[in-house]
Amino acid sequence: MIETQPNSEITCAERAELDAVLASELFRRAPTLARILEYLCEGQLRGETFIKEYEIATEVMGRNGDFDPQQDGSVRVNLHHLRKKLKQFYDTEGTDHSLRITLPIGQNLPSFVVQTPESKDNAPSGDETFNDTSLTSGQLEETIHDASHTGQEFAEPSAPEPAKPAVHRFNLYVAISFFILCITLVGSAATWFILSRQTHTSPRPVMTDATIRIGCGLSHPYQDTSGRIWSPDGNFHGGKAFYRKLVQVEGAADPTIYQTGREGNFSYDIPLPNASYELHLYFAESFVHGEGFRAMNITINGKRAEQMLDVTSDAGGFGIATGKVYTGVHPADDGKIHLQFSGVTLSAFLNAIEILPGNGDTMRPLRQTTATTFYFDPQDTVWSPDAWFHGGRLSRLTELFPELPLEGFYQNERFGNFSYAIPVPPNRTYSITLYFQDAWFSHAPKEKISTGKRRFDVTCNGKELIKQLDILEEATSGSFQVTKHFTGVASTSQGKILLNFVPSQNYAMINAMVIEEEPLVPPAE
Repeated sequence: MIETQPNSEITCAERAELDAVLASELFRRAPTLARILEYLCEGQLRGETFIKEYEIATEVMGRNGDFDPQQDGSVRVNLHHLRKKLKQFYDTEGTDHSLRITLPIGQNLPSFVVQTPESKDNAPSGDETFNDTSLTSGQLEETIHDASHTGQEFAEPSAPEPAKPAVHRFNLYVAISFFILCITLVGSAATWFILSRQTHTSPRPVMTDATIRIGCGLSHPYQDTSGRIWSPDGNFHGGKAFYRKLVQVEGAADPTIYQTGREGNFSYDIPLPNASYELHLYFAESFVHGEGFRAMNITINGKRAEQMLDVTSDAGGFGIATGKVYTGVHPADDGKIHLQFSGVTLSAFLNAIEILPGNGDTMRPLRQTTATTFYFDPQDTVWSPDAWFHGGRLSRLTELFPELPLEGFYQNERFGNFSYAIPVPPNRTYSITLYFQDAWFSHAPKEKISTGKRRFDVTCNGKELIKQLDILEEATSGSFQVTKHFTGVASTSQGKILLNFVPSQNYAMINAMVIEEEPLVPPAE
């Protein structure tokens, strides 16, 4: 694991330009390209002279250690698209930027180039500057496919031929621009038509449900893949920011907020209006492997919240997301929530802070789907995206079975042999509601649908909840939906609801869940 610290020689202008590009609408909608660009720019700003395709594949794109760039051209494909995306940005949102980021052909390190009026007037056209755009996606993939089967190294496109007369080039550009405009108009009309027929199924672009979200160690705002916007690090005292390369974080669809953090002995003093809040702290160990190496204490407004917290032990391993939830948190007399983090063995650390409107001392209901974005049901209730998972795979059912009338959170599922470790306040009891719809085995003609094709068990905190569930057998309606509700479920001493879905025949699956804290029952007199 490589840790990087800010270089004092990095100019503010270069850092600001990278932040501006990453915060643009184009790159927010292309998170993979954004992560690759940030990774490459961080390397360039640190003074690295070369970054291998293998490093990009394994440390950014999530490929395994057996990745072979001679047999897999996915890195080159993404670099090809990154060059196009940068050009698109500077042709639209960044057209007035004098400092620009470029990714020269044949290189994996970007350059920061000052664009003067003279250089802009004399700059080559887009297909000369980015001569790999002369390849269509299909041609590029075909070239890579051919190279992989011959064992040859993929070669970037050769240098462009001498420029054609300007008038011919102009006419060609006019024709191409007109064609692209027509395609864009048709695509926009089709998109409008599709979206206009959807009700409550499309996620809203930006989530504003939280009072505050802080990405510890972040230098610029970040909108994650679910729509949450994380503010740059602020309101802290002490410690130091860090960035560590974590390609994948188990339990998190977007690993970005777990790649940065603050560590050492430090505090946060967050000013907020006087009210009750629910505080969420996010962690994923990215420095030491194994339990027993790092422990920390945490206080909230001077009161002990965690003692000897070992994140690796709490999460169940290295690089696994975990969290802590605290209810009934109020600002102190000075109008601030004071968070103190102190290391016991090694240094304390924190990846992110989320503060939501509170529900007194009761945890806000957790409504979670297996989608990657937020979902708003017909009552406009917010359902969170899939999180805190281990194992299994996500499936977008509407793409597999467009003929089925799948609605709401039944449009997605997690399937396989998997589990969830959901953070909740400890020493309380909860009700759990699980939602299932077997789209896979119910899409056949009605007369061919039969039971016994899928069976699985569900346990919670080691205790059996469901034995040999066959959704088609238990469903009482033509939609083949089953809902299971359980009460009196106690959290673990670590503050977790541990749900395990274990296959018996075929894969286990789930569409959504709700976890609600149950009210305290006063003792009988």
